[in-house]
Amino acid sequence: YLLKEFKIMKTFGIVVLGLFGCVILGLCVFSMVILGILAGEAKARFGIQAQEDKREAYYSKMKQIIVSKTQITKASSAQQKELVDSFIKGRSATFIKIIQEQNPDVLFDRNQYASLANTIEAERQGFFREQTHLISRVQEYDNMYGSVISGFVLATAGRQKYPHPVIISSDEAKAVRESGVEKEEKLDL
Repeated sequence: YLLKEFKIMKTFGIVVLGLFGCVILGLCVFSMVILGILAGEAKARFGIQAQEDKREAYYSKMKQIIVSKTQITKASSAQQKELVDSFIKGRSATFIKIIQEQNPDVLFDRNQYASLANTIEAERQGFFREQTHLISRVQEYDNMYGSVISGFVLATAGRQKYPHPVIISSDEAKAVRESGVEKEEKLDL
């Protein structure tokens, strides 16, 4: 009789120990999932911040190229804006006129304009790539907050959602996006 009770106690102890091990294993897996979600959110947040810095660097580089190739250093911010606007709208004659008004001692011809246009276009493409990459990173980050499990974990952990970065765009592009209608414009050439 005692032997039978000992076997039952031994089996009961093994079952309890097995259940205890399963609970510990489950808690470890649960903890790893939680830590993985929190680490993923931090990594995504830092990735967005780094991408914003890269985008800003491209924008600054493009502005520096315009200033250095046109040799405009004393222009006011309104004149620089007029210069960039005329360049973007493709008005080479206006662009060259502004440069010559700002620096009458510097000769700026159409060959220099073509060189500047090619350089700026390459920088604009790089800027566009960086901005597109930033938009993708923000979408991935939003998806993390939008999913049921990770959204719950992040909310429970008290993580605040990273504010959306401002996407640099023209007023015309924003108006087209809001209205769905694009205006036809003629360029002065």
